[in-house]
Amino acid sequence: HIEAADSDLAQACDLLGEQAGVLNPGGDRPVRDQQEAIRGLAATSGDLTTAEREFSLATTVPEEDPYVVARLVDVTDGLGEHLRARAILADALARFPNSEALHLAAARLASDDNTEDARIDAHYRAAIAAAPDSEAAVIAFAGYRSERGRRAEAEDILLAFVSSAVHRRP
Repeated sequence: HIEAADSDLAQACDLLGEQAGVLNPGGDRPVRDQQEAIRGLAATSGDLTTAEREFSLATTVPEEDPYVVARLVDVTDGLGEHLRARAILADALARFPNSEALHLAAARLASDDNTEDARIDAHYRAAIAAAPDSEAAVIAFAGYRSERGRRAEAEDILLAFVSSAVHRRP
């Protein structure tokens, strides 16, 4: 999945990503390089300070990646910098309104804030609309509904995705 000169590092990063989804939560895209692996490993190991620094550096490039910004939001929030995390997210959503990763981050933060269900649902639905072939947002949305004791709704979300995937097949 990653292209690196050091094949051992590439194999280790791919293995970690496949085994735990830690470098690539939800499987929405492959790990692309060594720096991305370092950011993921730092976040996973609990070294949020290093992870925050690495994700911040990654967002200063012109080709800024909404996925990296979403991870920065999660790490910044994990460091207890809740207002800063929300400011980063608001700015990123204004620039990338159709990002699955950013809407998933927004849903997680809104859920942590005990925001009303309608706003949380809207972020999950926006994430699903942004990447209709991706299962990450669907699974997260169904999980959220299930955690809230709404298992029938969670099942409906999953069944609708499976049904639409079958109809989209070539």
